[in-house]
Amino acid sequence: MIRWLGGVFVAALGLGCLSGDVVRVVDGVEVRGRFVSDWAYASYTRGAEWEARARYREALRAYRHAVEEDPGSVEVWTRIGALHCLLDEPEPAREAFAEAQDIDARYEPLWRMRAVCAERESRDSAALAAARLAVELDPSRDLTVLLYVRLLVAAGEVDEAWRWLRSLSVRSRDSLEVWQAIEQHAAGRDGWMREARRRIAALRALLGTPPDEMRRQPIGETWKAVDAALRAGDLAIARRQLRAAHHDVRMLAARAIVVGKPKLALEEASLRLAADPDDSDARITVALAADLAGERSALHAALVETPVSGDVVSEVAALLMAELLLRHSGQDAARAWLGDDVKVDVHSLRMRARQILEREP
Repeated sequence: MIRWLGGVFVAALGLGCLSGDVVRVVDGVEVRGRFVSDWAYASYTRGAEWEARARYREALRAYRHAVEEDPGSVEVWTRIGALHCLLDEPEPAREAFAEAQDIDARYEPLWRMRAVCAERESRDSAALAAARLAVELDPSRDLTVLLYVRLLVAAGEVDEAWRWLRSLSVRSRDSLEVWQAIEQHAAGRDGWMREARRRIAALRALLGTPPDEMRRQPIGETWKAVDAALRAGDLAIARRQLRAAHHDVRMLAARAIVVGKPKLALEEASLRLAADPDDSDARITVALAADLAGERSALHAALVETPVSGDVVSEVAALLMAELLLRHSGQDAARAWLGDDVKVDVHSLRMRARQILEREP
């Protein structure tokens, strides 16, 4: 039996409308959405796997299979265009973007990816025009606004860029990327420069890894205290326990999933993803935590807004991604992602994640 990725996610992706609407049962509730063929969905999932691994040729092949089955997917055509651009193939990129525009000219990621592609090709006017349309379609996405700001500054429209940055400083106070952009463009604005540097230092302290030379408490003892705090629902104490022992705080969200606290995992990983949208580990953790917690909007945002390029995922994040695939695409997809043939179930995946987390640094 095919297991669907959150119902709402599949409908929002629009990975097929081959036979009208269908009704699926998700968590005991009937959800109406567009039909998605098994093959199109599987191909899209495989493409996303390869893209996350920076295996762009393999991702393109999978996405091409998806649009052969479902040529009406604006999302997949946009990803194809973005990857061709990343591979310095401008003509197929333009063709894919044109296909996406014919399907839905108001799809914001299409214009964002077009702007990125045009900037990469040094077509500055085209890049600015595409980014302007993207922020008009959806001004709420920091990623899009920061791209627009960069292009405005390059075009000499500094005052307009600064208006957008001031707005972001209010809306996205915990975004490291936003404050780094403010610091970059705050020349002559001493108060803003000081505030940006203060915020950046605080966020780096929150998100960073402990210095190697610091003496760490044994990791097993640390996790006992952290787990107790997580089970009590106190994320702040769990963070303090890790920092006090000089261990990597970035592992906290994954640990929350391992001990069965997905809502705390979602809160922690969302903070990290807001600070760094290219953090692949945080994005995967948000996706699985949102799925486990029933937060479908967060799941959709984590998967649909995946950057074109990103970091290689850690061992723990790879196991979390395998659990997400297991839940929605079955054992074959999970094993393919992990690249091994061992038995895959939720318990074994979490035990493997726990073992990795409890290794001494």
